[in-house]
Amino acid sequence: MQDKRAPVSLLLAFACIALAFAPETAQRLLAYDRSAILAGEAWRLWTGHLVHFSHMHALVDGIVLYAMASLAEREFGSRSLACALALAALVISLVLLAFVPSLFEYRGASALAVLVAVMAVTSVWNDERSHAFVMLIAAAYVLKTLVDALSAAPSSSILPDGVDVAWQAHVCGAIAGALAVLFLGRKRAL
Repeated sequence: MQDKRAPVSLLLAFACIALAFAPETAQRLLAYDRSAILAGEAWRLWTGHLVHFSHMHALVDGIVLYAMASLAEREFGSRSLACALALAALVISLVLLAFVPSLFEYRGASALAVLVAVMAVTSVWNDERSHAFVMLIAAAYVLKTLVDALSAAPSSSILPDGVDVAWQAHVCGAIAGALAVLFLGRKRAL
């Protein structure tokens, strides 16, 4: 019997893009807001990954998230992907809360997109012909992250003026993706 549920990748991308059209007051209520989280609004640890600073920001994150998550979903399954995303969203937000005190507000699915990209890349790594391609993508990611971390100038044209790339979230997403692959890979082997 064929599964009639919508893929997790599609639902997540749809949520990001649909929330871009929600009123700004609703988006502010869902954003990662350091002060609000510390005051007990724990839902923001998850929902901050679903809202964005602009329509273009949401569209780009939604497309990348969908493309990468659909590949990861084929490799690891919908349930495993959903669990990895839910756990990673929480952990990424908690790491930002603990180690990046200067980050007062965060919006975006890019950290989750990096997570699923790492998961997706592992599915093609088994083909030796793809090693050079995967290494090129990894090198480009590392270079972009270094530029984001070391540059005083904004490095994204899809973010409004005054909003910087939260490169720390992207690094957390990459680490979470690698850990998800290690954990889910062991789990499948059992």
